[in-house]
Amino acid sequence: MKKLLLILAIATSPAIAIECDELSGLAETVMTVRQNGLQIRKAMAVMDKNQMTIKMVTLAYERPMFSTESYKQKSITEYGNLWYLACLESENESK
Repeated sequence: MKKLLLILAIATSPAIAIECDELSGLAETVMTVRQNGLQIRKAMAVMDKNQMTIKMVTLAYERPMFSTESYKQKSITEYGNLWYLACLESENESK
């Protein structure tokens, strides 16, 4: 979690400035394609390659892929929430 917060601190710095809502939405999108079975190399190919997005994709693919829609949706929601909370914590630490 500390590494995630460090990445978020860099991503939410004034030079990069990404909103927590946007970050959470991106995380949900990444987990959605992961839950739908897209190969990691294809997910990486369409992402802007920076430290944060590489970590986001890597962490998503380290989590299990589910077969039922309810578990897929729960996984997507939880992953978005994880990144949203980490972003909020990062913003609070930088103040």
